[in-house]
Amino acid sequence: MGVSDKYFDDLKDGDVQHALDKEGVEDLHPFIAELINYIWENADNLNRPKRKDIVPKEMQPLLPAISIFDIIYEDGAFKDLQVRLQGTELVAAYGEVTGSKISEYSIESVRIRMLGDCKLVVDTKEIIVGSASSLHEEKSFIKLVKVYIPLFDDAENKDKVTQIISLVKFSS
Repeated sequence: MGVSDKYFDDLKDGDVQHALDKEGVEDLHPFIAELINYIWENADNLNRPKRKDIVPKEMQPLLPAISIFDIIYEDGAFKDLQVRLQGTELVAAYGEVTGSKISEYSIESVRIRMLGDCKLVVDTKEIIVGSASSLHEEKSFIKLVKVYIPLFDDAENKDKVTQIISLVKFSS
């Protein structure tokens, strides 16, 4: 809020962008660019950032808009997300869901959008940037831009996405 609508209008509803080159990041919403640049600056492996690369104290201005999801796999395939951390702006918009599975979220459009976006992240192992013209049916006047960044296992399977860090910014 208080940020120009330019960033919210650049992507059409449902558009998805793979934000992997530094030149493209400059054109994104400033908070999204800040998170992506933070990850790139702190990751041991630029293409495979890990949870240990993130120090919340170092990104305090972003925390109200951040979520961290644990990936739930079934038979090696993406099945669901469990909310590990949810920023205060997101609690105000969606309600408190820390500790819950996204598949159990009460608003179907949000559930479908989040699971679809995160499945794409897991499948491509890439940063995904997107938008939506409304938060959900009851809050259709709120637009959003979002980024999902895969976080990788630092133990046995270094190519497995184990968590996703997300940042969502709203505009009315």
